[in-house]
Amino acid sequence: MKTLKTIKMMTLVLTVVFNACSSDEKEEPQPQSAQLSISTSIQTKTVITEFAAGDKMNLYVKDESSVNSTDKVSGVSASYENGKWSISPTVELKEGEQAYLFAFYPYGANLTKPEAIPVDITAQTDYLYSGSAVSVSYSSPQGSLKMQHASSILAFNISKGRYEGAGELSSIKITDIPVRGTLNIASGIINSTEKGGYTITANKQIDTEWVKYLPQMFCLPFKSNGQDITVAFLIDGKEYSINLPKIDIETGMKYIFHLVITNNGMTVLADLTVKISLNKEGTPSQLGEYNMLRVNYSGKNVSAPILSGTNVTGTVNWGDNTTVAYSNPLTHTYPEEAVHSVTIEAWGASQMEIADLVNVESVDLSDF
Repeated sequence: MKTLKTIKMMTLVLTVVFNACSSDEKEEPQPQSAQLSISTSIQTKTVITEFAAGDKMNLYVKDESSVNSTDKVSGVSASYENGKWSISPTVELKEGEQAYLFAFYPYGANLTKPEAIPVDITAQTDYLYSGSAVSVSYSSPQGSLKMQHASSILAFNISKGRYEGAGELSSIKITDIPVRGTLNIASGIINSTEKGGYTITANKQIDTEWVKYLPQMFCLPFKSNGQDITVAFLIDGKEYSINLPKIDIETGMKYIFHLVITNNGMTVLADLTVKISLNKEGTPSQLGEYNMLRVNYSGKNVSAPILSGTNVTGTVNWGDNTTVAYSNPLTHTYPEEAVHSVTIEAWGASQMEIADLVNVESVDLSDF
């Protein structure tokens, strides 16, 4: 009996020891993870104001907040269906890890360098980029991306000023601007890589001032640097060319240029150029009534008539192949003594005054 009790005690001790060892040898729990998801908003509004079913964009999941940093996961895309984004491949965020997101629309399978995305004016695409890195983690796995417009828009509002033609606008051609470049989707900066021209089809009737559906084109931002950027309009089978005002075309901005066609040609009214953010359409300024006068001068030094009224704008053709925007005062010097016929086309002018009649041969006010 004594021996049996001893065996039982030893069995009990061994069982306790075995169970203790088994408990110590349990595997550590694996780190938890959360699945990445995203939401988007479009910060500004132009052609694309919201995403639609079937839209797809590149999603860059980075180790660090720099757009040049290493991919945490490569080849990620996001597709928009049923009001939400589906990410492929699935990205898991482990506990203690952090990732940084950048995005670009429209999707391209070979767009592996978010710091230099190829962009092209001939695509006439509303390029969208996400801007600064958006941080996500296991505890905050949803990234909220505010998409912005990378392109600029040039729009043209053309009206008649005693033009006798039908006014059929067929096309608009612009030359000597950036046509290709690379976009950094963190900064929104586009670096031009190639210059050229681009033509859009218009098929629009010119009559009075348009208030919507202006002929327009996407372009890459550029600085004129004092250069003449020529735009040619094919109207009634004849080409009319103007030079854009010398302004910088900025990212995410829309520029509405106001032009008038008369029997004497086409004029761009630089003072009426409208610059608006792409988050609203804006309304072009209204033109005043059209007037024209001709003054014949003799001599070398002449002064343009003084025009007054509401928002007076216009052009002065000095009669020696020189045309300038109207301003007050405005003088001109000819290379030699001769009689010159000066034509002033103006909008918004209700009164005209010639302060000095010296060298004035005649004044024609029949169209004023």
